[in-house]
Amino acid sequence: PVAMIDMGSMSRQAVALQRATTICVNLGVADCSVILVLNFAGRSITIGELHNERSASADEEGMSIGGGMMGKMSVTEALKKVLDDEHWMRKTLLGGVLLWIPVLFFFPKGYLMQLLRAAIRRETDRGLPTWSASESFILGAKAFAIWVLYYVLPALFLWLAHLNRANPAYSTLLTIGIVLAVLSTLFLPWGAAVWLSTGSVRSAFDIRRLLKVFGFLGEYLDVFVRCLLLVVFSAGMPFAGFFAAMACMQLLGEVTGRYVEQPEAKD
Repeated sequence: PVAMIDMGSMSRQAVALQRATTICVNLGVADCSVILVLNFAGRSITIGELHNERSASADEEGMSIGGGMMGKMSVTEALKKVLDDEHWMRKTLLGGVLLWIPVLFFFPKGYLMQLLRAAIRRETDRGLPTWSASESFILGAKAFAIWVLYYVLPALFLWLAHLNRANPAYSTLLTIGIVLAVLSTLFLPWGAAVWLSTGSVRSAFDIRRLLKVFGFLGEYLDVFVRCLLLVVFSAGMPFAGFFAAMACMQLLGEVTGRYVEQPEAKD
């Protein structure tokens, strides 16, 4: 059978997602997860093709789909953890809808933070965390505030560059703004992990803690790139995007959970 998902619109996404899930009933959960995410990414694949790909890499067990490191969680395993939850469909559809509604997007963003925190604590083997409305909204609001503060400085330099397009300083200001934006993007996931592990928003801006990422930079960049690819593949597709984001939280939590510090007093 072929599990194909047409993501032309939000309503068609929901129908297609349900159809793909039905097709996957008789498949292994890992097989189903790979088929779903590949079809979300626009690539149709049959179960036979999947098995052929797996047999070709049978000696590389433990490596990620994206060419990650031996012994680390693969994209398949991260997706499997999401699909193992009995309410994964409900959470995917709810998150995919709320993510596009002003103010209400705090709820799905906060739930992703709940999931990241659970992954850091190695609690996701028992399933995805329960969606707490109050907690997810608070975490989502804090996550949004952190995101804004991370990009204030890059935005300032880019704005100054825009105002000085006719001046010689334009290229310098533009370069600084772009470099700062890239650095903010790279540090933001680690900063979120530090915040969730300590319970202190201030820790997301603690330079000493942030620089610790260089101690496991290879692992971190491996996860960052794989998550970036998942996000790019699912861009513009709310349900697929939130589904991929939940898998990314699993991957990020698995790596950062080994390096974050013990919780401190909360804000």
